[in-house]
Amino acid sequence: MVGESFAGWISRVAVRYDTPPRALLNDALGQTKMVTSTRAMIKLLSADPAAAARLGVPVGDLARWATPTALEVAAIAYGRTYRAPTAWQRAAHRFCPECLRRDQPYWRRAWAHPLTWVCTEHHVRLTARCPRCEREPFGTGTWVTRPVTVTECTHRQPTTARRSYRKIRRPCGADLRDADATVVSEVEVRAQEALHAFAEHHRDRFTMLGVTVTGAIAFDAFVELIADQARAPATTGALATRHVEAAAAVVSAASLEHAAALLDEHDLLAPHGVHAPVGPALRISARPHNPLLAAMQLTRHAGHLSPSAQLTYRTASGRPRYPDTDHSFRRPNAATPTLRVPRKQRSDLHLRLPEAGVRRPEPDPCWFPQVLWPGALPSLEAINPSGTGAPVTRAAGALLAAKVASLTSWGDLALELALPRHATHSAVGLTRALRRRGLWATILAEVNALVTRLQKTPPPIDYRVRRVVGDDVALLAKALDCAGRDRPPYASRPDLLRRFWELFTGGDVAFGPQAIALKDNNADYANFAKSRGQIYKDHAQLFATAHGYLARLRGVAVGGPLYWIPP
Repeated sequence: MVGESFAGWISRVAVRYDTPPRALLNDALGQTKMVTSTRAMIKLLSADPAAAARLGVPVGDLARWATPTALEVAAIAYGRTYRAPTAWQRAAHRFCPECLRRDQPYWRRAWAHPLTWVCTEHHVRLTARCPRCEREPFGTGTWVTRPVTVTECTHRQPTTARRSYRKIRRPCGADLRDADATVVSEVEVRAQEALHAFAEHHRDRFTMLGVTVTGAIAFDAFVELIADQARAPATTGALATRHVEAAAAVVSAASLEHAAALLDEHDLLAPHGVHAPVGPALRISARPHNPLLAAMQLTRHAGHLSPSAQLTYRTASGRPRYPDTDHSFRRPNAATPTLRVPRKQRSDLHLRLPEAGVRRPEPDPCWFPQVLWPGALPSLEAINPSGTGAPVTRAAGALLAAKVASLTSWGDLALELALPRHATHSAVGLTRALRRRGLWATILAEVNALVTRLQKTPPPIDYRVRRVVGDDVALLAKALDCAGRDRPPYASRPDLLRRFWELFTGGDVAFGPQAIALKDNNADYANFAKSRGQIYKDHAQLFATAHGYLARLRGVAVGGPLYWIPP
């Protein structure tokens, strides 16, 4: 029979020969072991093909029984991915009374799986207990001790106060076809069919909620929604109708926004829960999270998130998600305080939607200079184009870009970009001012577009290394002296060194090392800012030669061009 379980098959054979299933198995194997587990029986027969042939086991059926079904494989993968206990196969079986009323009834293998709760052929909920003794069929090993038809209860009568002295009780003998069958809604039937389809096509891609997902992502999202309502893993217990219908309504929504509204309607996925939390970083990093549920949850709360959280979750992208890597850092080395080693998250937490055929690199703080490139954020530069505070505004823009898809604190990002601590207050204050003026949505979209461009074309410069090397002003001065031997030393032209430092590190002398720093609110800085273009025009070849000298130094990895602007 197609889809028949091993327990059902050997029970039918036992009835045919009027011999207990255990005796049949032992005769075929030539042993006297007390085997009651169907898994152990299948393993023994697979190891002894001659015994399987003597028992009359079909070769193809034995291989299928030894191999997990698509639903079992999907449930196992779900448990491993999300660290949830998974009962991928149960000893006890539920059953469909309508299927057992057929002329040639048989026990289906799918009935044993906890994620099969509906008979899609008869549109009834699978019955879990015998109508007389109220126990689950095949729940204990008594079924191997006597031949039992597939329509008869496999248990013996329960112990009572009057019959407690009996060591061997009479068989229950109830006819399972007499059990009541509960008709389910069409929604539950479609949900059951969809869950099986997700499991069978777990690698295929299709569109759900307007998003490209795989069958595995859709399967896991459905199971996670049920687990969120039941407050327990969906693969270990009975599924309630209301839980299934609510989960089916969410995953069958037309868009992420519609799904987010349904989450509110059914009170699903609490922001402080475990399945799709909205911060803090420790809770997000505690376990893997389904990317489709994350997109729903973050879309649902996008308008109420702080600017920092909107950058972290990339709400302006239309596909919000959790950060891929937490660029938190170890304590700096006393010898090289600016050289800090990033600490990555575990790779099994990086669950992503298959939005593109080629996976792009995740944003990294080493991509961003100390102050953003000119024209990178036009709307932000229009606020303060060249007046007092322009370096602070451009530095705040760099902090905003570095905050995208990152759980790193503002203080750590400022230290990474070699900015003073007060720059974090400037960035946070800027976001608040932009929200009050109604410009934050525009700036947020521009920042997200900039990071997307950098993901497509990553910078050929490691600005983290450039900042470390540029902290040694004497080394840059030596490079200039070597490049222009026939010219006066840099001491007579400090603006030359300042401009070379800015080009080399992508910084601004307002935040430079103490030896060359200029405050942005005095006349010297204003004069230097006006002469930047002319200095580079007059000494472009000198700067290129000095950069080549630094690139040839042993132990100094300053590859790439001297200066770079995103395409």
